[in-house]
Amino acid sequence: MLEGKWQFVEFVSMSDEVGKKTPLDASQYQMDLGSEGKVTMVLDCNRGRGNWQATFSDNSLSGQFRFGPMAMTKALCGPDNLEQFVAAQLGYIRSFVLEGDWLYLNLMADGGTLVWRRVVNNADKLTVSPTGGGPRNWQVVNIDTALNVRQQPSLHAAIIGQLKNGALLYNLNGCVAGEGMTWCDIQPLVGGVRGYVSLDYIQPAVAPNGAVVYGEDDSALRAGQREFDATGQVQCASTKAEEISQCAFGVARSGSGYATVVITKSDGRKRAVYFVLGQAIGASTSQADWGEFSATRDADVHIIQVGNERYEIPDAVVFGG
Repeated sequence: MLEGKWQFVEFVSMSDEVGKKTPLDASQYQMDLGSEGKVTMVLDCNRGRGNWQATFSDNSLSGQFRFGPMAMTKALCGPDNLEQFVAAQLGYIRSFVLEGDWLYLNLMADGGTLVWRRVVNNADKLTVSPTGGGPRNWQVVNIDTALNVRQQPSLHAAIIGQLKNGALLYNLNGCVAGEGMTWCDIQPLVGGVRGYVSLDYIQPAVAPNGAVVYGEDDSALRAGQREFDATGQVQCASTKAEEISQCAFGVARSGSGYATVVITKSDGRKRAVYFVLGQAIGASTSQADWGEFSATRDADVHIIQVGNERYEIPDAVVFGG
């Protein structure tokens, strides 16, 4: 979804002569992409209006992008400002890539990229589930000892678990009001009891790329339908005695470290490994091929063990690039 308000972060060019350009105050550079193809812009002391059009690729996270003619004011905003530079690039934009709250608008002929970050009204989204556009994950904050997980949204409900500061959680079914407080339906990312915690002690989790991701993670669904963003080979071994070899993989990404990697084992069977916020959190299993799951890291490679199986999945598979 491209509609909404975006804040300009930087311009990145492959050219050493141009390099990287960053605004002095990013809050003064904003773009509002309307649902009916209208766009308004604030570029420092200047304002602009025009049209925009996007054609999505199969994964809905990239495609073609163009602005129509833009009507811009032409005030001189001051030294070292980028309003004229940014305005001059708009007519050369030809494609986009969407990664969570980050929008990359790419110029023709590898001319560079305008990087934008979504302006999120958290107050409208904090109390709903990912299905309704809420945050995918929470993180526990402002706790010195432990955060109580309660069976119901009430201070009088039974305590069924405790969470440490920094713990990552799933946003399961949004939040509800109870006894003058807001209670959120959660479950720990690494496994644990489902229950309710106070919104006062959690906040939307920040992905490794700095984004807060809202909405559903569709990577497992697309992986099941073989709608892969990339394919290739990873190192693998089906047993402890087997030497490391190569296994084919396909990956469906949902941006910002959310991904499902489907690996074809040497016997032709499939093994899916699930990533959330750049962390390997589990794998597909059945009674026929069940094995204990574990994940460690060696530099930028995830070492995945499922029973006697071993898979080595680089960060580049999960994040792209």
